[in-house]
Amino acid sequence: MPKLRIGIATCDKFPDLSADDQLFSSELVKLRVAAAPVIWDDENVEWGNFSCVVIRSCWDYHRKPDEFLAWLDLLEQNNVNVWNPVSALRGNMRKTYLRDLQARGIAVVPTEFLNRGDDAALADVLERRDWKSAVVKPDISASSFQTRLVARENAGTEQAYFQQLLNGSGVMVQPFLPEVAARGEWSFVFIDGEFSHAALKRPKAGDFRVQDDFGGSQVLETPSPSLLQNAAAIAACIPEPWLYARVDGVEIDGVFTLMELELIEPSLFLLLEPRSAERLARATLRRVSS
Repeated sequence: MPKLRIGIATCDKFPDLSADDQLFSSELVKLRVAAAPVIWDDENVEWGNFSCVVIRSCWDYHRKPDEFLAWLDLLEQNNVNVWNPVSALRGNMRKTYLRDLQARGIAVVPTEFLNRGDDAALADVLERRDWKSAVVKPDISASSFQTRLVARENAGTEQAYFQQLLNGSGVMVQPFLPEVAARGEWSFVFIDGEFSHAALKRPKAGDFRVQDDFGGSQVLETPSPSLLQNAAAIAACIPEPWLYARVDGVEIDGVFTLMELELIEPSLFLLLEPRSAERLARATLRRVSS
């Protein structure tokens, strides 16, 4: 029987994988599986040579979504075994999926979605919604790409930025949530349909972004049973099958409120809970061997 070969899809900024994914790769090797980093948009890669491709740190897909979708088409046309599945990846790219989850009764951060090319004034959106400040970003976004915090009184001066976004993509506007700075933003990591661990993320003082790139911090944290139950209910909404998911949200007035459900390239905070890398590796192997 030929040795299994698993490709771990990454981007050219991390050709040797992120620290998290290096841990994942090491666990695959312990299971006697050949694991190799592969840059997702490298035209020289023969994707059919892999027993399985796991989408991980493709952290530039939002900058070239058309190319990413074309790559997903290529994987599908060549019957490549991809995790998460291509259908889940497509459905998770545009954050309008939040509307679908809200329609299913999930508590979601209030969001104003605008279509590419819409003629809209940011000041009107904030006035109509009665939001004193809001976070504005493209509806295909990651790592706070082109994201700004805008106060209502400054909306007029931010109109050029807002219109530039609308000219290139769909746009989403959400109220600024002080709970993120005060209490932190939760990330619940699920592997193979089961809860693995949770991280609590906080922005640095004076900022609203929780990512490392902007000075944010993450710590392993044990959630309350009610928060975990809420997060698990959201994960249960994902159509089967799937390998991993990250449920991001914040507690508002005792209710877990969804900010994002990430199925494409979330950091899984494996370094915070090293046993989770083994869980991910074993779950991946099951998907190759079944």
